[in-house]
Amino acid sequence: MPVWFKMSVKEADIAPSREFNIEFSKLLQLENRLSNYAQRFNKCSPEKSMSAQFNNRLFRVFALYLRRFALVAFMACFPAIASAQAQLSGTQEEIREIVFPRPDQVSIEGKATLTTFKDSAQVELIVTTESRSLETAMRDNQALRSRLAQRFIDAGINANSINNAKFSSSPKKGFLSQKTNSFEVGAKLQVTVASEAELQLLAAAADQYEEVELVSTEFEHSKEKELEKQVRELAVKDALDQAAFYSQTLGFALKPVNFYPQTLTRNSRPQLLMSRAMAMDEIAAPASMDNFDEIEFDASVTVVFEIVQNEK
Repeated sequence: MPVWFKMSVKEADIAPSREFNIEFSKLLQLENRLSNYAQRFNKCSPEKSMSAQFNNRLFRVFALYLRRFALVAFMACFPAIASAQAQLSGTQEEIREIVFPRPDQVSIEGKATLTTFKDSAQVELIVTTESRSLETAMRDNQALRSRLAQRFIDAGINANSINNAKFSSSPKKGFLSQKTNSFEVGAKLQVTVASEAELQLLAAAADQYEEVELVSTEFEHSKEKELEKQVRELAVKDALDQAAFYSQTLGFALKPVNFYPQTLTRNSRPQLLMSRAMAMDEIAAPASMDNFDEIEFDASVTVVFEIVQNEK
């Protein structure tokens, strides 16, 4: 059975409207008037020139009303034609071939999770010095930061992992006067540490000097990009392994034709610091570990396969 399209229009949709009836009645009146004029013209027998003019005038009037009638008829039927719905006819298999021309396909989602520990941390120390002289405050701040940096290098921290940031100063005025009594200079000292022992060294410096404050610690992994690539590869491998299992079990081949990467997330699991546990007598301090926060990489990918029937 061939597949074909048709337009379905109900009879009620094209019923004559009130404007259509009015114009049609006017057309009938025009016919009667033309008929009367013709009868009167035959009786009067006018001259040929006047007869030609009269016939030309009647023709123009008749053509004008005819155009108006055709326009109103078209406007009355246009909404019904525009609202008609297309219908698709044919067998079920023929309709499926038209609506879904692609071959049989199946989508398989692959997932992977990779867990590791962050192997480095960015520690930020603030060194603040105060003096009645701005120059003295700046010199004291620089000297203290230099001593701390040398102390960290002697303990085994790489010199390239220590960064001295720019300083900032803020004058302090008296309580009852606008005169500046002292100057306060603050500067950041950023250190990248690779073990908990190095982190404890920075914490000890903050405890030893009142001018030093440990303000932030951001953990990270030095090979984060490589881990992201690895977890993506594991997600694709998971989808391919599922496809191989279905092919062997169901007896047909699956050919990958497309894929859609969905998600890649990084979740951190912070560990409790030993100092927090040691502050509570009823909780024993955990064993010292040379690592930081745990980080988890999650990836998922959807692979589209084409079903290929095995030829017998």
